[in-house]
Amino acid sequence: MNIQGKVAIVTGGSQGIGRGMTEALLNRGASVVIADIKDGTAVVQELNSKYRKNVVIYQKCDVTKTSDNKACINTAIREFGRFDILVNNAGVGGTSFWDDQDLNKAHFTIDVDLIAVMDFTRLAVQHWNKDPNSKGSVVNVASNMAFFPAGYDPIYGAAKAAVVHFTSTCASLFPKIKVNAVAPNYAATEMYLKATELSNVTNVANMNGVLTIDEVVAQMVRCIEDPQLFGDTIKLIANKEPLVHKQRKAARL
Repeated sequence: MNIQGKVAIVTGGSQGIGRGMTEALLNRGASVVIADIKDGTAVVQELNSKYRKNVVIYQKCDVTKTSDNKACINTAIREFGRFDILVNNAGVGGTSFWDDQDLNKAHFTIDVDLIAVMDFTRLAVQHWNKDPNSKGSVVNVASNMAFFPAGYDPIYGAAKAAVVHFTSTCASLFPKIKVNAVAPNYAATEMYLKATELSNVTNVANMNGVLTIDEVVAQMVRCIEDPQLFGDTIKLIANKEPLVHKQRKAARL
């Protein structure tokens, strides 16, 4: 898909990878709705000033609420007249799980990192399917932990593995709708900095390195622009070439 002139929704778009992806889309001529539970007003003001026009807006969004996700799509259409690209970037870190006294943290992790991805994608697909002439693109943010199980964070890894599987089932929607994912190893985000409190995380980061946000964003853009990618996940490890994961895809519907 050519990004020029398109309208995107980026969940968790006010910071980290989401903020980087928002700028990458703006630089390619798109307009963006930042959908974030955190206040993105200052980011919107900064970016609209930088680009000298109203090309980005903020919509408060708790991605675990279907009503909020619907509101983001309605806002994109109301403010920009269309909706073409969904970036499911919002996420939370996992839980120690084995020390938890209940399942509250586990449910929250799965709700944000998996169910919200599936729900927002479902709503986007329903929107695009209303118009036989429309096409859409979805980028999901998974994790290398989908492929390399880590005992210190089983729930997060399981949720991200499910995102990869969900992405490959979405190959059935191609060519009208293309859904791809990126699965980065540790990247220089606030979530990573918090996770370094765990010695296991630090050990893995020292061994494999840490990706820059720009490196992750470049592959997210590739997920949209590369016509050969649909239902694919790009695995990212610092100082190594990106690798398109070869996984069986669902047949077209």
